[in-house]
Amino acid sequence: MKDLPFEEQLDLFLSVSEAKEHFNNVFAWSDDGTILFSQCTLGLAMRTNDTDQQLSVFNSVQEVTRLQQINDGSTDSHFFLYEPDIFPLAEVLALVMHELYMTTVTT
Repeated sequence: MKDLPFEEQLDLFLSVSEAKEHFNNVFAWSDDGTILFSQCTLGLAMRTNDTDQQLSVFNSVQEVTRLQQINDGSTDSHFFLYEPDIFPLAEVLALVMHELYMTTVTT
């Protein structure tokens, strides 16, 4: 099985009803059967009132994303981590801090 292309290995794995029931929704396929994207869930134990920790995690995730080979030379992140309960806030905080810094430095 290890000599089969990844897509065929995945098809075999998802042919098991229990595997398909649990994992089928984490993949999106194009019309020709190639994987467009996949997702997984990652739980983060973070304090929602700790802005420094949120920004630190957000920046660490951005660095991991940048280091992924599939993202080399691309302006889009083909491999990234997103936690909807935390990162929108972290993104806003990062932008606000950048704007505050730029306003302070340039005025």
